[in-house]
Amino acid sequence: MSKRFAIKLAREPLSHVAIEPPKKSSSSVIALDIQVKLQFQLASGEVFHEYALPYISDIQTSGGYVDKILKYRSPDVQAAIARLFQPDGLEAAHRLPVLRGRSLLVDILLTKMICKLLKSKPNIKKACLFDHGCTVAEHYEMLDQTLSAYCGLSVAESLSYIGLDNAPFALSGARLLHRNVVPDDFRLILAEGSDIALADDSVDFAMSVGVVNHVHRPLETLNKLLRITRTALVLVIWVTGEEEGFWAYNHAGLASYFFSVRDLVALGTKYSDKGAFYYADFTPERSSTQPNSYVGISDERLDLLGSYTLVFTHPQYALDEMNPVDFTGSTS
Repeated sequence: MSKRFAIKLAREPLSHVAIEPPKKSSSSVIALDIQVKLQFQLASGEVFHEYALPYISDIQTSGGYVDKILKYRSPDVQAAIARLFQPDGLEAAHRLPVLRGRSLLVDILLTKMICKLLKSKPNIKKACLFDHGCTVAEHYEMLDQTLSAYCGLSVAESLSYIGLDNAPFALSGARLLHRNVVPDDFRLILAEGSDIALADDSVDFAMSVGVVNHVHRPLETLNKLLRITRTALVLVIWVTGEEEGFWAYNHAGLASYFFSVRDLVALGTKYSDKGAFYYADFTPERSSTQPNSYVGISDERLDLLGSYTLVFTHPQYALDEMNPVDFTGSTS
């Protein structure tokens, strides 16, 4: 028996999503056919026009990030970011759902280090940032606000941006949402995340928010990110407490590589002349929004997994929010 589920976007409000259940309950096995439609309804609820959206993950993922940028541009968020670096500013910002989570911390760390670099080296007019897995360039959008709040510089004045993503739709969204940015300071690269072709020491800063865990060649890619970066690499990275890193798959079939401490020690040693790893935050996998999303992960193994916000940088650029990593199992 097959039941058809339709997901409706109601006209008012547009953000409301309703899922129509089957008319009658049944204990039979059913096959779900998910359709995503944009429907325009009369006040009576009658549908007078509908548009079927392609069920393509790149489109749906990009749509979520477009929504994030639109929220960033809202008066409430802009007011919160303007006060972000004042006492209790971060606490106030976290009251807004779009500003919770890992992304804002990444942007705060980058903001402070970018300003520190530009202040310490007046000959550098703009810092260069490589955004690994940039989607629609939402970090560029937030950095415009955080840089202005922290050191009075717009992103156009202080940053040359290079974004890489494997989704053409996402990069098109990035370009459309930032039409007024000078192209030379807003380069977008279409490539799989392992295929970083930038020269050694060619960017001041690089960032990868979880993306390095999902690329085809994670260890090689993390090595490249360290190699191309002159000042600091900011990472949100999933790590296992086991001796060896391993691949896992979630229920949607997405492959993820969990780095081991040994992986990080080896790379930290290799690039010790460029800096060291610093710790800024940790989220145990059990505290994540989808702790049971991986196939075949036992409870014992789940307890060893989590995501770290790490920064690899010179001691001179270390911030109060960062602590040196003790790879024996703690931070100091």
